[in-house]
Parts: sequence; C-alpha cells; structure tokens
Amino acid sequence: MNQLHFYPNSHSGMTELTNRIKKGDTNPFITFVFTECQIHIIGGPTDHLLMKTIGEVSDPTQEKTAWSISATAFASFWKGQHTHVVEKKTISLQMHHDKNQRFPILEGITDHNSFRYLKAKAACDAHLTFFDLLSTKPYQHLETTKAKKICSLADNCNPYQVFELNKKMNKIFIERDNDIIPFTLPEDLTVDFSMMLTPGAKDDLQQLANTTKSDTLSVYLDDEQAIFSDGEQVYSHSLAPLRAYRDKQQQHFTLEVKLVIDIFTFKKERENFQQIEELRKANQVLLYITPTKAYLASMLQDIGSVMPLNVKTIVTTQEQLYSINLNALSKVPIKDITNAEQVKMTVLRNVLGEVKLGFHNDRDKEYPYYSVPLEQVPSLLPELKKRLENAKKIAPSHFGEQGDLFGFSDV
Repeated sequence: MNQLHFYPNSHSGMTELTNRIKKGDTNPFITFVFTECQIHIIGGPTDHLLMKTIGEVSDPTQEKTAWSISATAFASFWKGQHTHVVEKKTISLQMHHDKNQRFPILEGITDHNSFRYLKAKAACDAHLTFFDLLSTKPYQHLETTKAKKICSLADNCNPYQVFELNKKMNKIFIERDNDIIPFTLPEDLTVDFSMMLTPGAKDDLQQLANTTKSDTLSVYLDDEQAIFSDGEQVYSHSLAPLRAYRDKQQQHFTLEVKLVIDIFTFKKERENFQQIEELRKANQVLLYITPTKAYLASMLQDIGSVMPLNVKTIVTTQEQLYSINLNALSKVPIKDITNAEQVKMTVLRNVLGEVKLGFHNDRDKEYPYYSVPLEQVPSLLPELKKRLENAKKIAPSHFGEQGDLFGFSDV
C-alpha cells in the first residue's frame, strides 16, 4: 500500500484522537494496527487510550502489521489539514518502504505547504497490549438510549468524584465533598448491571453514545478501567479513583447552622482579605454567627476587620465562632453554585466532631456542593465582641441587632 487515506467519514474521529495528544505522556506515540480488512489507530494518554477504526484496507495484499509514529508530530500534521477537513476532502499520506528499513516513512503536505515526514518504528508495547486485551474482555451490552439516560442522570448529580449505579440496591450513589450521598433511581430507568464511573469515564461514554450509529454499546468495567465500544470506536479510561471510593462509607452529619446570605457582600469581603498581605499570610478568616446575625471577620495583632453579612435567613440556637482557612475559602466556586444573588450555607458536624461549612447550589438543597473545614475558636469571642462594640459606636445602624428574618422555608 503506497498511500494511507483518511476519508471524510473518519475526520471527526481522527480530530478527536489528535486533540487528546498531550506532551509528556509516557507513551508518546500513535499506533497503526493493520488487520486483514481494517486499520485501527490507537492514541491518547496512557490511562485514557482511544482507538478509531478508519475503514477497510485498500490493498488486500497488505500484510498484517503494526507500527507507531510520533503522536505530537502526527497531531501537528493533522491540524495542518484544516482545509481538507472543512471541505470534506480525503487526506492522504504517502508511504515509502525502504528495503533497508523494516517500517515505512510517511510523507504529506499541510494546508500551508509544509512538507512533513514521519518515520515509523516498532509498535508501542502498551498500545499493542491494549489492542490484544480488547478482544478478550467479557463485555456487557447497553442500549445506546439507556447510556444517554445514565449520562444525563450523572450530569444532574454534578459535582461528583464517583457516580455509581447499584443494581442490587436499585439506587444511585455519588462521592462528593469526601462523602457518599445516596439518590433514588428514577422509575423509568432499569439498571441492567451495576457500574461506577468517574467524570472522565462518564464523558467518554456520553461522547460514544452521542456519536455512534449503533443501537447498542459494549461495556467493560473493572476496578482498574472502563472500556466502551461500538465496534468502530473504543474509549478507555482509568478507574483508579474507585479504589479509595470502595473503602468509604456515608458520613452522617448533624446540622448546627443554616443561613442564606447575600453573595455580593460575602465575595467582596473574601476578595478584600486576599488583597491584604498580612491577612493573606495569616490565612485565617473568622465566621461569627448568632441567632439573628452573621459576621465575617479577621483579627490580627495590628490589623483586623468585622463585617456584617447581609443575612436573608438564619437558623441557629446559640452563638458560634469558627475559624476558616482563607485559602480554602477563596477556592469555593461561588459562581458555579448559583445564579441567584444569595447562597445557602450550612454548618455541619460529623460523629468524629469534625465541622465543615457547606455551600449549596440551587439544584440540591440537602447536600453541599462544596465545603471547607471549620474550627471552633470560642477563646477569640471576647476580643471579637469588643471589636463589635467599637464598630457599633461608629456605625450603629449597620452593627445593631437585625430584625425578624423571613423566607426560605426550605433551607
């Protein structure tokens, strides 16, 4: 075979494969495997391999063989074929076989008339092992429409580190915020077999389900990896995070405080703390909560602040003072939590006495979207109250007691 052709129906698959190529991978190759009638192309990160079958071998006398080329060089060549991809024209590489060389040299021209050559070498062992394993795995079959439902269900459970469909218990479990959270399985979804997915593995299953022409998908899952295939495309993804997940159990938290606050004032003061060098180095913020008011504060020897939060709703039986890691608080993705002008927060304590501040999104009011650890610091309360008294003298209307709080009965 003197030419290697990539016909228009293979362009999207090859673009997806080359987009996964990253510098620094332990196996920086793309591997071509020629069987009796097809060409299989393997590439991507070692723990996230992808295989595309681009069609029939045009030369029936072509022997079964396999070889690898530089992944980044081929990805660069492919990006240089943008015009051919847009115009749906066949992309070709010339293949030269030197009698003194075991593997071919591939040559081609990019859109900008850059001549490229890629010398093939012995096929990557990791890719060949992956290819051989594909034919030996005990696959289970999943309807494509059901795969789409499962992925949509997982999207509705965001954020999560692990998404589990448990056939035996007929439930959904997700790992979020270092906890295991159960959900009821929708009545219109029947689980054929249990599965556990990371967000990346879910994305692969979703990509395959959305692009395949097949009515069913082949699925293989174990403690190490997930493999999804429709016969022409194969996605694999490491499931290493599941090892830790299997050892975790659902935590049980006691609710200490519920409050809904104005986002703007909270975010603004959080940003102010980060801009003051002494506070940033001290890396501590104080959250003071009473049955009627809440304050964000900082207290160092030479500088400090106390700011009343604009509280919409608050539920607590006693005053509490908590210390928060400023760096951790600054990483809370407020903009991803809610589109509203206020956010619900909860103070939760587990059976070990550990306390956390949970941030809730609009979709899931029961379990936090994100949380940061808290530490009770009652020893600082007298000093904080002294600062509050000074603040009341300057601005009594802002630091006086807040009136009745209404609304948000579902918090």
